[in-house]
This record gives sequence, C-alpha cells and structure tokens, in this order.
Amino acid sequence: MITDQIKDQERTLFGSFLIVLLYSSLHLGPKFIISAGIRITPTDIVILVFLTALLIINQFRFRINRQTVILLLLIFACFLLEIFDALFRGLPRNFTLGIALLRNASLIFLVFQINYDQKKVSRWIIRSGVFFSIVALIGLAKSIPDYFTIINNERLWHPKIFYSLDSGLLRLSGLKGDPNFFFLINLFPLLLCLNLIREKKSASAVLAFTIILITSLLTFSRTGILLLGLLLFIHILKTINLKKIFLILFFILSTIAVSNYISETYNTKTPYDLVVDRFEKIKTGKNPRLKLWKIAWQGFLDAPVLGQGGRYVLRKSGYFASLRSVKARGFYAHNDYLEMLSSHGLTGFTLMSIVYLYILFYIKANYRSIKENHFFMVNYQLFFCMLIAGLFHLIYYSTFIWLPIALIFSLRDDSC
Repeated sequence: MITDQIKDQERTLFGSFLIVLLYSSLHLGPKFIISAGIRITPTDIVILVFLTALLIINQFRFRINRQTVILLLLIFACFLLEIFDALFRGLPRNFTLGIALLRNASLIFLVFQINYDQKKVSRWIIRSGVFFSIVALIGLAKSIPDYFTIINNERLWHPKIFYSLDSGLLRLSGLKGDPNFFFLINLFPLLLCLNLIREKKSASAVLAFTIILITSLLTFSRTGILLLGLLLFIHILKTINLKKIFLILFFILSTIAVSNYISETYNTKTPYDLVVDRFEKIKTGKNPRLKLWKIAWQGFLDAPVLGQGGRYVLRKSGYFASLRSVKARGFYAHNDYLEMLSSHGLTGFTLMSIVYLYILFYIKANYRSIKENHFFMVNYQLFFCMLIAGLFHLIYYSTFIWLPIALIFSLRDDSC
C-alpha cells in the first residue's frame, strides 16, 4: 500500500515536471532549431523522448477517452492536407507544417497519459516565466550597444536573439527570437500569477507578475497588450464593484481630456491624432499586414475549394524581402483564418473550424468542472486568447495554443 502511494507520488511529480518542461521548451526559438531536412524544435525533442519513455515504462499500454480520440483524428485530417501539399503539389516545405500538427497531436496524447499536481505546475511555470524574463532582460541590456551600432542601418527589421530592431524601435524578444510570441507565451504565467494574487494576495506572486509584466511590455507587442488589457479588465470585473469600475473609467477619460488640452496648448499630437494616423494608414493601404491579407484573400478567391497550397502568402510576397531587407521566409498572412483559406481553401478552413468548434463544445460540456478548477480556468482563458491572437498571427500550428488545449482535455479527477 505504502509502496503504491510512493509510486503514485513519483508519477505525479514526473508528470508535473514534464508539463513545466514542455512550457519551458516553448521559450527556445530559432537559435535552438536542428535542421535535418525538416525543422525540429526543442518541444519536438521533449515530446519524442518522454512519449517513448512513457510507452516503454507502461509496456505500450495507454489510456484514452472518446473525446480525445475524436480530437486527435481531426488533427490527423489536417495533417493529411499538409502531406497532400508536400507530395502531390510539389511543396516539400509543408512537411514541416505536417510535423507541427503531429507534434500537437502527440502533445495532447502525452499529457492525457500522465498525472500531475496542478499547484506544483502553477508554481513552477511562474518560476519558469520569471527565469526566462530575467534572462531576456539581461540579454536586452547587453544588446543595447549593438542597437546603437545598427540603428543607422537601412534594415527596418533586424531580428536577433534577446531583441529585435523594428523600424528603429528596440523590442525585447527573449530566447524565442520573436517579440509577439514571447509575449503570448508569457500570458500563461501572468494568468497564473493573477489567479494566485486573487486567491492569496501573495507578495511573491505580485513580484513575479511585475517582473513578467515589465518584460512582456518591453516587447511592444500590440496583440499581446490588447489581450492582456482584455484579461485585466475581466479580472477587474470579478474583483471590484461597479462604483470602482466607473471611477476607473472616469480617471481614464479625465486623463485623455487633460492630455488633449496640453497637446493642443503646445501644438503637439494628441492621442486622438495618433489613433487617426493609425487608421489612416489602414485606409490608404500602407500597412504591410493589410497587403499580406489582400494577397491571402485573393489567393482564396482564385482557388476557393482546395486553395493555392501551403505557405501561399510566403510564395507570393517575395517583394516584401526588398521592402524590408530580410529573407521572405518570415512572411505569412499574419492571420490564421486567411492563411488557411489561401493555402487550403474552404476544405482546410472547414477542418480547422471543426477542430476549434469541437474544442469549444467540449469546454461547454465540461464548463462546470472547469469553472470550479482555477488551473483549468486559466487554460480556458488562454485558449480564447490564442483564438483572438490568430487574427494577427499564425497560431494554429504553434504549440502554445495546443498546450492549454491538452491540459483542458486532461481534466480528470486523478489530475488534481
């Protein structure tokens, strides 16, 4: 009996460590990719090693439920689309996207096999977020001399480890090498910190939240800041009454009014002018992202059923390379839904929609259990954040939307 309890504790500790390791591997970006015909990320290596070890230890016995099997089959159908492109359309690069989908399916399968301690996982993920934030801040500080060296360079986009130079703006990007994705990955520990602060008013949680928040804001990610603002607003709605909300709104409006008065007095731009300028760029079509969206939409209109094949926007937007003095490999539609429409038409878009709808129906069916469990509620909120982020980035193939999905589908009595 005691031996069985020790073994259960060891399995739970192993499972908790594995989830934190999976999260930490998301922070490791292009500098850590191994090229061998296909791109292999650190997360791929973690999943492959631990999945193999787990199956050998369990003598290839595994547990699964009907809901998870259906989700895995849906992902596999999307994988077949990428393989079709790679083999029959002469687009070998789509093997990489296919591998990404297999990675996500393997992640769901692996997380479902293990037991883990939610409190340990929460604490360790917060510590991991703090660690990578401090590393990124140190790296940014050491990179400032480089910034002044290349500031006069004609390149508008200069991605490097720890920082990126974007139109003369120094943006923190961490080991991930991408400011936006670094922020999105940091949303997990930020949400966990908010949850701890609301529950216990922990000073260590406040300190961790502050460190990760400062680091995230230094990415100057518009998508990340938008999502964080939305999450903080929801958090405020849950923790304070209507009078305080109106007081905050009054304070914000008063600040804007005073700012406008000062700006008009000294003949400088008002915040309103800055917003108008942003919309004017969109209206005149000078925004590069809008051009990418137009390419993707036109590609869909030209081949609405099966699309133009994977990475269509990348293949069509080569002229952006000269515009921004970088290789065109980083260009995609910057919109999950347009990317899928242009690459795979209504066939791929329908499959992706079915995957997301199935996850949403699963969440709805288990919402009472999820709502009562703060850890799963954080992952539920994170999943919705990634759906919104998909309007501005390519998220569907990325592991950091599938980790919260895997954790949501692992909801069982023995995972508590």
